Amino acid sequence: MIRTETGALLRRKDKPDSNIDIGEWLDFVRALYKSGVNEWERNYGDSSVSEFYGDSVSKFDERWKLEIYYSDKAGFRKIEGYDAYPPNWGEFMRIMDGMKVKFTQQNRRFYGDPIGPQHDNRLSACP
Repeated sequence: MIRTETGALLRRKDKPDSNIDIGEWLDFVRALYKSGVNEWERNYGDSSVSEFYGDSVSKFDERWKLEIYYSDKAGFRKIEGYDAYPPNWGEFMRIMDGMKVKFTQQNRRFYGDPIGPQHDNRLSACP
């Protein structure tokens, strides 16, 4: 997400950009701060394992990263983990999932429903 004068721009790979208004942006930022994201440590879990294995870490292992760029002089903050999560992780993920739903609904409104077997329940049923 990128803050704009009128709200924020939602950007995802291989998807059209979407916009949210200033009220939705402020609600999102307030919810993030309420979840305690600004109090999280820089690292969770054993980072030496992910550094040792690099990109070859098993798909069953959970490696994650959150990067926050501030518009003021606070700059940038990176938080990451390997098979461990900060307090209120579930609340944080609900906030992010809510934004994902908003993004998806907005894209459907402007571009129609996605087409393809991954979106068609009739085609994804197992025989």
